[in-house]
Amino acid sequence: IKKSSATYFAVGHTGEKVCADCGDIRVVDTVIAKKVFAKPTLKAAKKSFTASWKKAAGATGYSIKWSTSKNMKNYKKKTVKAKYLKSTVKNLKAKKTYYVQVRAYKKVNGKYQYSNWSTVKAIKTK
Repeated sequence: IKKSSATYFAVGHTGEKVCADCGDIRVVDTVIAKKVFAKPTLKAAKKSFTASWKKAAGATGYSIKWSTSKNMKNYKKKTVKAKYLKSTVKNLKAKKTYYVQVRAYKKVNGKYQYSNWSTVKAIKTK
């Protein structure tokens, strides 16, 4: 583990360490931030939208969820591998507002570690 000014303490038997200051999780020299993931950039299309985001260090993939409800009730979700920094969601209703969130994940020893969901962003399909 690289030295930093943050104080990390061990959690459980998996070898992961959590920062006492910011809540970051450090496992085998990688950090999956528990901070809020950056807002995705959204682009509307006919009955679809494309979400893009910035790369998260150490991520194995990303989860995208969308809903017609601002509080994300009855959401649908899809995952993409880390090599993709955008994803198109198709087969939606035209001229309808959708609310979107993205988060990063990392698979370590068969278990998934997730960042927090990004803040909700709205997009209206064409």
